[in-house]
Amino acid sequence: DKEQTIIKDNLYLYSVNEKAEFGSSGSIGMAQGELLELFHHQSRFVEDEKEGVVPLKVEYVKKKKYELEFIKEIQWELDRRKNIVGTEKGAELIIDEKASFAPGTYVELKADGLKENAHIVWVLAEIHNETRLQRILDGKEELEFKDVKFLKDESGYFHQCYKSNSKANRECNKIGFSLPLTRTNEEEFDKYYALVFAYEDKIKRLPNLSDAYKIIDMSFRVGFGRDDRVQELFTREKLKVFNIYHLNQQKSINSIEEANWFLRAILEDCKTGDFFTYLRTHPQLAGKIAYIYYRFDLINKEFLTSVSEKDKKAYLWDRDDKYSSTIINEILALEYKDGKSFKQFYTKLANDEDRNLKECEDFLQALTQTICEKFNLPLEKVVFFNKEPSTTLLFGAYGNNKIGLNRCLIKTHFETLVKTVFHECRHFYIEKYYHRHMDALSSYVFYSRKTYIDERVIFNGFHKFCDCSQKNLVDCIINRNQNAYEIQPNERDPRYVETFIARNL
Repeated sequence: DKEQTIIKDNLYLYSVNEKAEFGSSGSIGMAQGELLELFHHQSRFVEDEKEGVVPLKVEYVKKKKYELEFIKEIQWELDRRKNIVGTEKGAELIIDEKASFAPGTYVELKADGLKENAHIVWVLAEIHNETRLQRILDGKEELEFKDVKFLKDESGYFHQCYKSNSKANRECNKIGFSLPLTRTNEEEFDKYYALVFAYEDKIKRLPNLSDAYKIIDMSFRVGFGRDDRVQELFTREKLKVFNIYHLNQQKSINSIEEANWFLRAILEDCKTGDFFTYLRTHPQLAGKIAYIYYRFDLINKEFLTSVSEKDKKAYLWDRDDKYSSTIINEILALEYKDGKSFKQFYTKLANDEDRNLKECEDFLQALTQTICEKFNLPLEKVVFFNKEPSTTLLFGAYGNNKIGLNRCLIKTHFETLVKTVFHECRHFYIEKYYHRHMDALSSYVFYSRKTYIDERVIFNGFHKFCDCSQKNLVDCIINRNQNAYEIQPNERDPRYVETFIARNL
């Protein structure tokens, strides 16, 4: 509130500026004579009858302060079979606001005080350091349009209020979204923030501090360097405590060894057996797992170079020299049928546009069985299932000592199904032979098999662009993004292996 001065003769009210100076530019205006008369007759207010001095306290109606808060219980659940959201409420969400968030993390916020069915604009500004954040909060610096991003609800649930369907959910004062995945000054920053605003309006204006806002610390680091040049740093033995609360409070994961400790602690903390539900109720941990996978990428040459020999030698030998080279140099050279090797018979089938379905099935089954026999994998059965092509193609799967292959794709995608055999057998191999007491990279693959993530909603913020170099390594679709499922270690490894072997067919 600004201090005011009253002059009795005309009862003119002045505002006093920050320098204690009077000025008409800040004046409130001439008071009505009735107001002066009213004060004059209220003797109980008169402190000096001779001077007629009356103390006056002017109070302004304070604008209600709205707040943004993290939503603390699940508002919707995923239907795993259809990969769509439902509206059933679920368990409590565990968020430690004193701990930092990883870039790309999916979060949900609620604007307390704003009407849930109103048109609410949600805005995010990236703040690259502590000093700038403080200047904005002190009112010494204002945001510009180049600083902000207007958010859209990613939950597929909250903002159905914008749709015409009368049965649609109308909770527009809530939002689910992913934090930015990349930071502009990755190699230099000390603190990095997302400043999120919400305001009720029909236009997209710049937000200000009178709007509801939330400061989210997204300073969590993994390794060092740009995303395409990540390097492993030193390992801090003090982190080897497997206390999930303590690890969540850490500002960084420096090395593969620390990543393994983090993943192991999460596995020990997960009591439900349903790992996806655990991740859904622990958004910070889910984001950190995915960010570790995003940064410590098993096909990133700079990253692999930075890992010490003791932590990678055994893994790279097993992946490249043992598994891949054995298939290329031994199995594919074995005689399969009609005096032809597996490699020669593959070429015959691949070049035959009218290839026989039964011949293809027999080849795929024999190749799968031969690989499993060579590596002593207890294969029970090769299962051919029928799933017609849709928006996504399911080529195969592994589980319970069985390998499944999609019969519907044999005629049109025979070459890819052969790669799928190498891929699924590699999953089988990792499940049997990899454990946590191996070198760091092998243990990393082992833990990632246990801490498996998928691309459904809460990991939509994680992706890697497929350029020519990545196409050559994992046969991704050029100029398309690879999702969180595709870049996690337990998928990255088999995709690299199948691509490497296929280049030798």
